[in-house]
Amino acid sequence: MNALRWLALFLGSTLACQAWAYENLVGEYTGKLSSVEGYRVNVGDPCAVLVGKSDMYGGSLVFEIRDVEKIMMETRHVEKALQRKSGIVKIRTPGSSGKPGETIIMTLGADGTMQSLKLDLFWNQEHREKWVTCGDLLKK
Repeated sequence: MNALRWLALFLGSTLACQAWAYENLVGEYTGKLSSVEGYRVNVGDPCAVLVGKSDMYGGSLVFEIRDVEKIMMETRHVEKALQRKSGIVKIRTPGSSGKPGETIIMTLGADGTMQSLKLDLFWNQEHREKWVTCGDLLKK
């Protein structure tokens, strides 16, 4: 009987966490992978992009290409990059002490919707980089 209670508790907490994640959802897109380096996925595979809010670091946005990579950026950095009113938005963190630097590159359409999202991780010390781009995005 104890095992059954633990299973019920686990399932309940899992469903509650998923519901919480969707309450903080900012945008959801579908598309196709258009460039890949260092991941076990292929160009042309379907992809899903999620953008969500987080309270971490005083307010952050999480950019995720589902089942491939996820990068969190402070909201103030994203807002500052968007103020430049460019069709290509690039936000970069330098990384530190063994952690990779991260870059998010978004291509925006004339109406402001995301057309593509590139998530890039780089290790300057090792001269190594990996990235994934989800393109031809359509808002769900």
